[in-house]
Amino acid sequence: MTIPVFIGWLMKVQSILVAGTLAVSAFGQTVPASSPQSSTPSTISSGQNAGGVLNATEFPGGDIGEQVNAAAARCTRGGACHIVIPPSGRVELTTPIVMVNAEEVECSRSGYISDGQHAPETQLEYAGSGTAVTMGGRGDTLRGCGLRLGEATAIGVLMGGHSNHASQITVSGGGTGTTLVRVSGAASRRDTEDAHLDDSRLVNFVGTGVEIDHANDTFLTQITAYGVSHNISSKSLVIDSAAGGTNINDFVGGNSGLHGLVVQNTLSGGAPTWIFANNFQADCSTGSGWLFDSTLGSAMIGATFLNSWSSGAGGCGPVTPGVVGIEIAGGVNIHIGGGSKIRSNSGDGVLVDGKGVNNLQIEGNLITGNGFCRQCGAAVYSGIHITAPAHTVQIVGNSLGNTFNDNENQLYGVDVEAGVAGLIVANNLCDDNRGGCLNPTFADVESKLHFAESGNVSTTDK
Repeated sequence: MTIPVFIGWLMKVQSILVAGTLAVSAFGQTVPASSPQSSTPSTISSGQNAGGVLNATEFPGGDIGEQVNAAAARCTRGGACHIVIPPSGRVELTTPIVMVNAEEVECSRSGYISDGQHAPETQLEYAGSGTAVTMGGRGDTLRGCGLRLGEATAIGVLMGGHSNHASQITVSGGGTGTTLVRVSGAASRRDTEDAHLDDSRLVNFVGTGVEIDHANDTFLTQITAYGVSHNISSKSLVIDSAAGGTNINDFVGGNSGLHGLVVQNTLSGGAPTWIFANNFQADCSTGSGWLFDSTLGSAMIGATFLNSWSSGAGGCGPVTPGVVGIEIAGGVNIHIGGGSKIRSNSGDGVLVDGKGVNNLQIEGNLITGNGFCRQCGAAVYSGIHITAPAHTVQIVGNSLGNTFNDNENQLYGVDVEAGVAGLIVANNLCDDNRGGCLNPTFADVESKLHFAESGNVSTTDK
């Protein structure tokens, strides 16, 4: 009866001894503990192309970019390719990373929003003049990486190709000509569709946070974009020519610089179309919080913004009077509604100053306290102000007034100073606008020929 017990004890000792001769790396690669590291890069699986994780630092190269590209070159065409950059201090990225099809590059997550004086912890530093990371394949993923850019850098992360995904990344720095993340078929020279940027932070920049052009079905989800405090050049989000089907959910912009949002048509391929936005925020810009640029002209845009925010334009720090919350200088079929808040801008809340504007709908919003500067003198700016001829404008069901504090100085709820062929102003609640709910010269403009006004309610005006 004692012999089986002895044999069992012996087998246990042998298993312990065998285990003691092996060491497991951070990524699951098993190498002999007493032998030097093999010159052949190790993987979590039995083969480098069999779905294993590749440690970028085990591949040859003069810098981490060259090592990542070398690891990708060992992947099998048509197979998955997972490359990890192990945790470390700051690493100089001198060779741009150019991803192949189905490549995933993963870093430890380290980014956070800072106050503009302290740069966030990061891992990769790129000081070159080109593009730091290019995702031009199909099914690429960039996950968790922190990337700091130099002032001369053109683009931090360029997303082209199909179904590429950047998640939990942080991109910071750059100069006034830098775009931190660009989704572009033109720049990548690839047909670009189904790009996803999510759960990511864009920090301490003075250039452009995200730019989209020549791309179909782009998804921006849970993005925080904070420029350098009080900068006058940054733009949180730019949507340019041939961008179709841009989907925005929970994009929070602060220290918005020149503009929080720009929709424009400055490249070839036609105006951008079909923007679906929920909870887009722009705050503390020195120019218009949102700008639908005059380059849109009378092009069909089809933009819908719901439950969104434009505040503090011209009003953060020393007040610059006359800076608009939302400027609409062009574009057809623009809808702003769903409880959006347009408040405390130093100029008009919404300014329509472009002749090409057609079928504009402003409904169900809080538009309050604009002209945010009592010390600047008598009230001049209004909740909604139309200064250029437009066609079919609906202003329905909004709360328009001065309701929160004594610095609010909104003149009229609605001020129309140019002809609108087809104007509806209905069921708005006007609360303590300095000059009243509607501009008294309302009846003198061309709009009286195409004007329906009903159901507006005014509380006591000051």
